[in-house]
Amino acid sequence: RLPRVSLSEEEVFEVLQGAGIYENKWTALRELLQNAVDATVIRIWLCHKDELVGEENSPISKTFLSLARKYPVEIRIQPEASDKEGWRAAVILIKDQGCGISRSTFEKMLRVGSGGEEQRQEVIDQMPEWMKPSGAFGLGLQSAFFLGASQLEFTTRSLLDNTEAQLTIPSPLGGMRGFAKYKKLPYNPGREYGTELSFRMEWKVEKMKTAYERNIGFLFSWALGPDPLSLSDESKLLPEDSEWAQLLKELAEFSQHSPCCLRWAFGGDAMKEMTVEENPRQHQWYDSQEGIVLSCVFGDEWHRKFDMLYRYQVIGHWGFHW
Repeated sequence: RLPRVSLSEEEVFEVLQGAGIYENKWTALRELLQNAVDATVIRIWLCHKDELVGEENSPISKTFLSLARKYPVEIRIQPEASDKEGWRAAVILIKDQGCGISRSTFEKMLRVGSGGEEQRQEVIDQMPEWMKPSGAFGLGLQSAFFLGASQLEFTTRSLLDNTEAQLTIPSPLGGMRGFAKYKKLPYNPGREYGTELSFRMEWKVEKMKTAYERNIGFLFSWALGPDPLSLSDESKLLPEDSEWAQLLKELAEFSQHSPCCLRWAFGGDAMKEMTVEENPRQHQWYDSQEGIVLSCVFGDEWHRKFDMLYRYQVIGHWGFHW
């Protein structure tokens, strides 16, 4: 018998962490949000595909965007005490009303780069090209480990097989060595379809050093409408934290092009919408042959911002300031 080439899972994951896949750790958070949006879009296709016909079958159609707004994605940042001096800790919760995670999908997502689960893939194959999940980085839910999470906890109800379950996925680098748990829950007709993901993370507090960080609210207000730093009454608790500013930046940028509303809260705050329903300064055009959306935001007389998108992901960006 010929010997096989084998790879250490721990070492491979360490290589991925150091490969510069993400610009910074908060970019990984955007992929987790994108996973929630992808699951939501799959649900829209399963439940409303008869409404997406003719001119309404496009990523900028009023019908599609109206449907997407009915299934918001929520993120809550719950601060906790850290044992490390100069560090902050928080539990991150991301909740969607998407297609959920079936048992077979759960088994597939434990293997990075293994491809999609067959039943879910059959649904995706029937979807229009512009509507299919983006799979921007291909690491999926494993992205949370790039944020320093030691374990992922899920509660889910799947639209694909109508199962309800609690899932636990520990980090491949932790003491559990990646051994995941799947616990089927008793059927509860009141439980909504979708998934809630939670994990704990810590970050070292670094004071804002650049004018860009100190003026992040101004820089985004002309493009997004509301100032992201003013969305939480409690954000003043972290005024000098550079990491906090970077987190808000990622949320603000993600919300700008997400078809789903992004609702978020800090601590015990009520949920607030970051997504602007209609921005009179934003204009979009869709090329059905290439599947590309061109988005233009006209700020004041000194600013213009152009983004080219494919499956909700920015593939080109131009900004003009004079």
